[in-house]
Order: sequence, then structure tokens, then C-alpha cells
Amino acid sequence: MFPLRKFVHIKRKNYFCLVIDQKNKNMNIFTKRIAAALGLPERGVENTLQLLSEGCTIPFIARYRKEKTGGLDEVKIAQIADMHEKLQE
Repeated sequence: MFPLRKFVHIKRKNYFCLVIDQKNKNMNIFTKRIAAALGLPERGVENTLQLLSEGCTIPFIARYRKEKTGGLDEVKIAQIADMHEKLQE
């Protein structure tokens, strides 16, 4: 998976510069470790971490974003969130 990118407009030089979001870069590094440890698909873990970083709650993700997470339940989402916090430390 590719980290999310954003374009920043630099007025003086009149061109767009591609900037990699450092937070999402770290998220991708952790995705593989979390997926391997919990035995979950990487895509579901990555999408879950993305939703959590956007401020979505665990019950909301479990109920209304099943298509993005691959049908993960609240327990698995909570485990992903806990492991991500531990890895960030």
C-alpha cells in the first residue's frame, strides 16, 4: 500500500510539490506487523487504522464501515488500535 500523499502549492515557484504524510508512512510500517500478529488481512488493518486516525469510533467502524475493514468486529478493531498505540511508543 502506498502512503497517502498531498499536494502543496508553492506560490513563488508556481508548481505543485508532492509531500508524503509522515503519519501515514508510519501507519504503513505498522500495518504489516499488526496484520501478521493478529492474522488479519493487511488491507483491512490499513483501512481500520485510517478510519481511527480520522477520528471514527470503534463501534462506528464495526457497524457502518464493514466494507472497508473486511467485516472486522469490535474486538478485532480494538486489538488493532491497542497494538498500534503500543507500536507508536
